[in-house]
Amino acid sequence: MRLFYTIKYDVLSQFRYGFYYAYIAILILYYALLSNLPTELRNDMEVLIIFSDPSAVGYFIIGGIILLEIDQNTLENLFVTPVRIYEYIFSKVISLTFLAVIITLIIVLTTWEGQLHLFTLLLGVILTSIFFTLLGLTAAVYSNSINEYLLKAPLIVSVFYLPVLEYLDIYAHPLFNLIPGKASLVLLEAGFEEINPLAMFYAIGTLSVWIVLAYLLAHRSFYRRIILRIGGR
Repeated sequence: MRLFYTIKYDVLSQFRYGFYYAYIAILILYYALLSNLPTELRNDMEVLIIFSDPSAVGYFIIGGIILLEIDQNTLENLFVTPVRIYEYIFSKVISLTFLAVIITLIIVLTTWEGQLHLFTLLLGVILTSIFFTLLGLTAAVYSNSINEYLLKAPLIVSVFYLPVLEYLDIYAHPLFNLIPGKASLVLLEAGFEEINPLAMFYAIGTLSVWIVLAYLLAHRSFYRRIILRIGGR
């Protein structure tokens, strides 16, 4: 029950911060772009847009949220309550993944006209969002300001975007198979067309492993950089 109220608080806070309202304008731009593309190009573009924005939205947003909470001394007040680190992390991940799912649904339901495997697509969005949000949390706690985070964030995430080169037939490398971005693209693509079941297994398995590693890193980093400083639990 405590986690439910924490998630509710985070969603309402994201409304107050204006993230949901900002995406109204962004979604209008996406609609204008995608609805005017030829059908044969729309599939690839939808995958890239969903991979680079809704799926990774938590990565860029969570940095601002955490650093703002630090500046406002929100965390000092929060962690003298019974809230635990895992509840704080879960709440941030779930609330931002919820935003990613909403954005994705609006994009595909308003612009896509072909075959759609919605469950597979949303699974790809959810797993990708969880990973990137956890990654963003770690990057945020090692940043001293929002400006520093904004400079650091693109450099970190660019490594995970390298498989886009293979997706666009620009450059391929076997090591791309180890990068979670490759697994994300495979799973998102499966939302629009049939793919080999082994590829699905690879994508889900790879993302799951990376999510576990990202959570362990986020939890450890948050405890060392935030909790020990404020003397919370």
